[in-house]
Amino acid sequence: MKGTTIGTTLLVAAISTSVYANARYATQVSTDMIKGQVAETKEAAAKDGEMLLTDLLNQSSFELSKSQRTRVVTVDNRSFKITKSDISINTVVGEDGLQGYQPQVNYQYQYNYRDYD
Repeated sequence: MKGTTIGTTLLVAAISTSVYANARYATQVSTDMIKGQVAETKEAAAKDGEMLLTDLLNQSSFELSKSQRTRVVTVDNRSFKITKSDISINTVVGEDGLQGYQPQVNYQYQYNYRDYD
């Protein structure tokens, strides 16, 4: 009985290893955005946008992996990186009719994941 259990365990381990051996990494590219607070001037909104972008770019790969949406479960948390980014300033009108400016950081990021197909 003990020999059968060891044999079964070895068989399961061999099958599991072969499944992972056939897996390869693929790269996923995604986009996202961050909106800042509405400011009274374009200059203040631009400064806020620069701070948002700096905070984003200063995140480690692991921090990015935890803050971004991914379509797959088996991601490489060390592979996340920002590949493109820009800041735009949007004009918004509040309920009170006053005009304000809101920064928006658009960015593209990529990461690797295991592809089992």
